[in-house]
Amino acid sequence: MGKARLTNDKNNEVSYKETSMKNNGNDRKKACGKHQISNEAADRKADLLIQKFNAPQCRLFFLKCIYHLPEYKIQQAIESSFQPNVKSHIRYFTVIAKKELTLAGY
Repeated sequence: MGKARLTNDKNNEVSYKETSMKNNGNDRKKACGKHQISNEAADRKADLLIQKFNAPQCRLFFLKCIYHLPEYKIQQAIESSFQPNVKSHIRYFTVIAKKELTLAGY
């Protein structure tokens, strides 16, 4: 089963990464285009984003992003939102993610 895990980089910041996913037949997967992810993996990733941004009220939006955007786009949005000149990390992330979701047709 794939696991979303926390890793620490040089600055002890939490990083959003996923290990390889294996489908054992028991996982229910949600398919959106070419992107497929199990419900459990999506929940784990949403929990990581909630922890990263300290924003439990954004859980549904995080799940929407996880189901409809490729992982690298989410990672790029996280990295952009934690640049030193950004005042509100969650606000910056949501703006980027909304633009990406719009471009993807969601």
